[in-house]
Amino acid sequence: HQLARSPSDLYEALAAGDARQIIGAVQAMYLAGQSVASIFDGPLRRVMTRVGELWRHDPRGIMVEHRATDICLRAINHLRLMLPPPDPQSAYALGAAPDGDPYLLPSMMAATVVAEAGLIDINLGAQAPAQALLHAIDEHQPRLIWLAFTAEQPAPFVQSYIAEVHAAAKIHGAMLVIGGRQVDTASTPIANEVKIIPTMTELATLARSLAATPIAQM
Repeated sequence: HQLARSPSDLYEALAAGDARQIIGAVQAMYLAGQSVASIFDGPLRRVMTRVGELWRHDPRGIMVEHRATDICLRAINHLRLMLPPPDPQSAYALGAAPDGDPYLLPSMMAATVVAEAGLIDINLGAQAPAQALLHAIDEHQPRLIWLAFTAEQPAPFVQSYIAEVHAAAKIHGAMLVIGGRQVDTASTPIANEVKIIPTMTELATLARSLAATPIAQM
């Protein structure tokens, strides 16, 4: 039958666990000319936000949210397969969500956005210790590093995590960007050297700019 198109149809399909509808709808949006970032900032964000509120009035809400998250992850993986492969000479971008942050979607979305922009993405996923990022930074010498803060965490931890990653980024000349709904806890003395990116669309614009700049000019 016909794929879900309207926001209400997408929500109903996601809340019902209809993976085929969601995967097909995301692919159709991309094939129709929507950018990866606009899909993430628009339809997927809206329906996942709505699903995330279900637990307040529906005892099945948490189950539905977990199932919906898995479906969105699958849809993003299908979308990634549709992207052209990066130039092997492209610069790297890498990122993660920190220790104690179990949310997989934000960092995977960021990875897909920078991949569409032409960078080679390395996604360390959720609950990544700072030391894991430091090893990845040393190994890949990225041009861009993203951190996704979605779970509530103590401000001192968030600030310490950012400072540690920022120090490594600075050594290698990488740009550090942060985003996520808990980004307000990330205010640090180095705030003027860390760029806050509130939307995937803004991340895409930045990533395209970096991808278009020859590495020798960085």
